[in-house]
Amino acid sequence: MMRFIAFIIIAALLVKIAGAEKLNVGVSPPRIYAGHLLPGSHFEQEVLISKSTNEDLEVAITTNSPLITFDKESNLILENDINLVVSIDIPEDAELGNYDDTVDIRIRSSDTVGITTELVFPVLIMINVTDKEWDEYSVGTIAIPDIEECSPVTFIIPVNNKGNIQSGPETIEVTVLDKFRKQEILTASAELADVPAFSREDVRVETEIMLSAEQYSADVLVIGKDGELKNETVMFDVVPAQSSFAEVWSAFFDRRGRR
Repeated sequence: MMRFIAFIIIAALLVKIAGAEKLNVGVSPPRIYAGHLLPGSHFEQEVLISKSTNEDLEVAITTNSPLITFDKESNLILENDINLVVSIDIPEDAELGNYDDTVDIRIRSSDTVGITTELVFPVLIMINVTDKEWDEYSVGTIAIPDIEECSPVTFIIPVNNKGNIQSGPETIEVTVLDKFRKQEILTASAELADVPAFSREDVRVETEIMLSAEQYSADVLVIGKDGELKNETVMFDVVPAQSSFAEVWSAFFDRRGRR
């Protein structure tokens, strides 16, 4: 009898392992750290569920904490890779300290003969509630989109605010040169808007700089409250302005009227 029970257990394990290989799915990241959360604050992070099988899979999400919610229904069909947004909301009267919880993401498949394979992916969520402000952010690669001549030059500053308060760089200082970097054309500066806590945003700065059609080089200095944060050289193009359809037809009829 014991040998029969052992055989059943081993067979079940083999089915489980074979099923894991068959499903070929993954969940990332396996843990989330939500640190420096103030009472009353909101935190979000994406969790990716990926698969490399053509089979539709069932996904069920189990949470134990009222602080943690997902943007998708608790039961859904996984047809393609999907990003779930995990939200953490801290009550105004929350006690300070550390809170750990595990979210179980269950992925299930049923084959044509009725054998069900289920995998459980636990995602550890570590929460730290504090009453101290935390100011931390980083600046990504600066971009300048190509524009038409005599249009304002726009600078895009990616900011990742990792802190628990609104923050970000304060100003940019710009020096525009010709494409060979031999002649300085103009200089300008602009203030930057803050980014909300725990957010990534492309801060767009539209300046009063207007240039004729040509390629240019710009030295962009990003400055925070403690000084220089980033200094990059960015190439960009100013293209000839294109006449609108209405302008073309207006010019056509003007020429006909003069005949």
